[in-house]
Amino acid sequence: MISSALLLLFAAGVLLCVGRWTREDALLRRGATLLMLAILLLGMLLPADGIDVLRDAMLAMLGSSLPTVPGPSVAIWAHLVLFAFTGLLLGRLRHHFGWVRVLAFLLVLAVMTEVMQFFSPGRYPSWFDVGTNVLGISVGLTLMAAAMGLGTRLGMVLRSSPKAERIGQG
Repeated sequence: MISSALLLLFAAGVLLCVGRWTREDALLRRGATLLMLAILLLGMLLPADGIDVLRDAMLAMLGSSLPTVPGPSVAIWAHLVLFAFTGLLLGRLRHHFGWVRVLAFLLVLAVMTEVMQFFSPGRYPSWFDVGTNVLGISVGLTLMAAAMGLGTRLGMVLRSSPKAERIGQG
């Protein structure tokens, strides 16, 4: 009971913080960012049984043409993809907080999602998963920088910053 409350408080805290930080964003960007974080937190904090059910449902939706691969390889891809999108979406807060704070938040998120697995039934934290999370964040931030550098439409969206003043600059 206490572990479920702790997981819920952790997820709610992350979503509330990011919701507050992105309050000046356009609704679509803010919604996409919060939805991505909710999916990431759900995936990282679900009990082991829930993950098996989710994985089987996703493989069934994608069709039988996909080879069935043992769980760990699917988990590695899930970590990479979830954290890449999270890095891509949260990386745009760099105008508001600066690179150091955004990177620190993403790294703490990568570690804390693993630490919180102590409280999720059937889940166990892993340093390998933390490394995979950090790799995913790096991929997301690199994609964001590349999109901005190429001047694509996505780059224009990512380049725009919230209207609020930069933190720490009166």
